[in-house]
Amino acid sequence: MVNIAIPVGWGYFNIPSIIALIIIEVILFWLLLNKSFKIEVNPWKSLLIVAVANIVTSLVGMLLPIYNLVIFMNILFYFILLILIISFFVEWGIYLLFFLKNKKKIKSKLLITSIIVNVVGYILFSIYIYL
Repeated sequence: MVNIAIPVGWGYFNIPSIIALIIIEVILFWLLLNKSFKIEVNPWKSLLIVAVANIVTSLVGMLLPIYNLVIFMNILFYFILLILIISFFVEWGIYLLFFLKNKKKIKSKLLITSIIVNVVGYILFSIYIYL
């Protein structure tokens, strides 16, 4: 999700918008794994995985000096691209921790899932900011 962007976007987010984005991410995560990749994951485990991934990426966002980078660069596109790439790999790493038994078989599928879920999250984040 857009958790790495949270330090920059504090003024844009409220609890309902964060919950809505997480629900969308959980549904997308579950659909991708169960329907597209035929990896059985129940909805509650999907919620747990997505919640942990979002908490970790939020912590990463709070630790990175991203806000200063945005001001220095003064270009939002590069900021979003940078945090999107960081999000891909942080969340992919969290996803892998939940699938240790099948890690070798589904590693690439989890990366694709991370990329798709994060791209959708960042698109929604961008739309939400500009509305």
